[in-house]
Order: sequence, then structure tokens, then C-alpha cells
Amino acid sequence: MSVSVKTLKKHTGFSLMELMIVIAIIGLLAAIGIPSYLDYIKKTKVSDLLAVMEAAKSTVVEYYSENNAYPNGSALVSTPQGNVFSALISNNGAIVAQSINLGNGLIVLLSLVPTAPTISSSNPIGVFTWTCGSTDSISSYGPGPSSYAPANCQAKYLSP
Repeated sequence: MSVSVKTLKKHTGFSLMELMIVIAIIGLLAAIGIPSYLDYIKKTKVSDLLAVMEAAKSTVVEYYSENNAYPNGSALVSTPQGNVFSALISNNGAIVAQSINLGNGLIVLLSLVPTAPTISSSNPIGVFTWTCGSTDSISSYGPGPSSYAPANCQAKYLSP
């Protein structure tokens, strides 16, 4: 008596369906992740504006301390460099910075407006307060604060 024994081949590799599912998952993750990453890059570039503006704050405070008034006329704070197109100090001590084109015509404008301290006998050391505002060149809902601006600059709208 002869008994025939069939040996089964062991399954190796992935089926076409399994590979298609993996590719669909990767595509879905990329569709969600890439736009978020691009927004993050734009927000990072806009934060460069605030860094330049922070450096100009001391100039305004120093001028006000010496002259008891804000600088008269516009003073250029920064020439085009990196992500900053221009930054200047205007008549009322406001510091305004404009970004370069961040893609698709997006240009962000940030402003820091000072409020001078009131010094009295009860408050001999005054502290400047700064209000930040923003706008950008692309807005699907009409003029309004820039969504690419830092959080403390999104509350106020800066009219261009």
C-alpha cells in the first residue's frame, strides 16, 4: 500500500489587497499631514516678524523715556532679510512688520501698538503695555486677523 502525502506550500509575501490597504492608509495620512505641516511652516516664518519687532520695542521705550513722546516720523527697523520684508516704527510708536510672500500671495502684516505707562506717586515705575494686531493678504472671510499670526496677535484686526 502506498500512501501519498501531499505537502502544502507555506504562504509567503503579501497579497495585492493587503498592499492596496497599506497604500490607502499612507495616502490618507499624507492628505491630512502635508497641509498641516505647510501651515506650521508659514506660522514659523511669521513668528520671525515678532522676533524683529521685539528687538524694536526697546528703541521705542528708550525714546519715550528720554523725550516723553513717541518717535516723530517713520524709522526703519529692519531691511529685507529672511522672512521679514520690512519693519518700521511709525509716529505713534507702533511697530509694524510685513512678511515676504509666504506662498500663494500670502503676506502677513503684524503690528505692536504701545500704551505709555501712567506714572504717579503710587506707581513710580511705569510699564509699557503692547497690543498686537495682524492681518494678511489672503482671507476667505474678508478682512480679519491672520490665522498665521501668533496667538496673542490673532485677537485684534489690523486694518491695512
